[in-house]
Amino acid sequence: MTNTTAATHPAMTLQFRTYAIRTVSFDGVPWFYLQDICAALRRTPEVAKTVDDLRFPQFTRRSHLDPTEGGVTVLSPIGVWYLTELIDRMGGQALASWTRRQQKDLCPEPTANDPNVFLTMLPDNCLPPRPAKYSGRLNEWQELRFSPAGMKEVGRWPAHYAPVFDAVRAAEASAMAGILTIAESNR
Repeated sequence: MTNTTAATHPAMTLQFRTYAIRTVSFDGVPWFYLQDICAALRRTPEVAKTVDDLRFPQFTRRSHLDPTEGGVTVLSPIGVWYLTELIDRMGGQALASWTRRQQKDLCPEPTANDPNVFLTMLPDNCLPPRPAKYSGRLNEWQELRFSPAGMKEVGRWPAHYAPVFDAVRAAEASAMAGILTIAESNR
């Protein structure tokens, strides 16, 4: 995890459907509170541990010192997209697209090739996974795919995403089993 830092502006609350999602700005780029993103995806808090896995792109997350909550994890717009790809690829498209629109509104002139705003080649020079159709990232991915760097790496896919996905599903199944056991014992 990157060092804990203070944002350039206090947290701002945005509305995604019926969910309040807090965001802070670092160098003009909005970063979204992980716990709010998980709530909007209707996922258990276990899912938030996905971003602590070494296989999750570390540049897309950081610690933020919130004045009321202390240390919290925030995700860049690309971090939100990676999270939705890993835990709810199809159901998370609306949220991924929403964060992209918010990023465009809050940071209309981002730095070119900023990995927190745009899809870029992964640190191992591999293409990121192909985004789902309505995630707001498919056109961006196709431009990267047909760039000179993308053409050089065609066919190289990050194999490390499947184990993260499986680990999240296993954690959710375990949590659900515990909930069902408690429900059965209360009957």
